[in-house]
Amino acid sequence: MDQKTFKFNSEIYLSKENLQSIDTFEKNFKQLENFFSENNKFILLYGDERSGKKYILNSFINCFHFDKKIFYASLEDDYFSEQILEGISYFDVIVLDRLDLAPTDSNWELGIFNLYNELNEADKNKIIFLSDKPLNSIEFNLKDLQSRIASISAMSFAELNDEEKRILMKLIFNKRGISIDKSVLSYALERSSRNLENIINLVQKIDEYSLSKKRNITVPLLKEILES
Repeated sequence: MDQKTFKFNSEIYLSKENLQSIDTFEKNFKQLENFFSENNKFILLYGDERSGKKYILNSFINCFHFDKKIFYASLEDDYFSEQILEGISYFDVIVLDRLDLAPTDSNWELGIFNLYNELNEADKNKIIFLSDKPLNSIEFNLKDLQSRIASISAMSFAELNDEEKRILMKLIFNKRGISIDKSVLSYALERSSRNLENIINLVQKIDEYSLSKKRNITVPLLKEILES
């Protein structure tokens, strides 16, 4: 059975020191560390695509819990089925993404219900659900699952402000050995979505495009990328 762990791209995920220099990352990391240091086994992290919750969680695990065995699956991916949840109790941290999609598939609901019951009896696992919706907006068809999920802790991440997103972009460029002017960063941020995942993808796209064209990263180059 295809079981996946988080894959960390060393050019995207920054050092603990760099990330903690951004106030909102530090705040979000403290919330996550509280969960990891407590006896609670389950947590729901929710927020829309602008929150960058998956990147923040990935970064946190990469910085503080890189030695743990991590399992990840998303209900959004067609190549996953509920069968992937069988036999995963040996993972230290289990991350199940897009829990809010579970009500659309009774098989997923039953698989999550069985997983919850199995891991609730175990002593070492941490189970993290990710959702685009808050807990009170998810209505499961399986009422026993509804009661289980309703009992877990839930939290949302604080969103980075525009200046922090600009700093994050600069840090990722720096890690790739690229020095970039602040005016270019501002242009890129102003003309892209405020979605953290999209911003990170844009940094990669800018770097790859400039390398393929053998040109420095400038505002005219960004115009080409954004208009393509």
